[in-house]
Amino acid sequence: MNQGRIILVRHGHTSWNKLRYIGWEDIPLDNSGRQQAEDVRQQLRNEKIDVIYSSPLIRALETIRPFAEKQHLKIRTSDDLKELCYGNMQGMFKSDTRIYVKKNHQHVPVPGGESISDLHRRVKKFVGRLNDDFSLARNIIIVGHFLTNQMLYMVLHNIPFNTNLNQLSYKPGNGSLLELQYMFCNKNGVKILP
Repeated sequence: MNQGRIILVRHGHTSWNKLRYIGWEDIPLDNSGRQQAEDVRQQLRNEKIDVIYSSPLIRALETIRPFAEKQHLKIRTSDDLKELCYGNMQGMFKSDTRIYVKKNHQHVPVPGGESISDLHRRVKKFVGRLNDDFSLARNIIIVGHFLTNQMLYMVLHNIPFNTNLNQLSYKPGNGSLLELQYMFCNKNGVKILP
């Protein structure tokens, strides 16, 4: 049995946070987000990290790039780590239309986009591809988005998808880090330690 760590990072703040449905729109960090990226670098500066995975969206890459460059680590991107696709709603102001994703789109896609269960399947597929990293007890950073990171948390903790998503205790803020210790056993896969 091997032990390692996973550090979940949510991207830093953008000018669209809280105002618009960002989804797959490629919006860069704003000044506050760039400071959060520097804070992430400072918090991680003494960590031994083996591999970094990130959403390919610019706000996620800009958040982890200062740390990755300082540590001479390559950032591996995965489309499975993108935020929920809001389809026809992407870019729209939240004040104009409320869509209540966790209530109304758990299984029914947002028009032209995805459902939360679609996102959950994407994230589960991503985690399934990490067995080589887990078996080597690597220390892994995964950089994602609010809903993506919540789904990662659920998958890693084996929380059933039919759980009330609004009751999840993990609500990642912009530029936040959450460290999880894991144990890997060939027979049982990965288990998050308390």
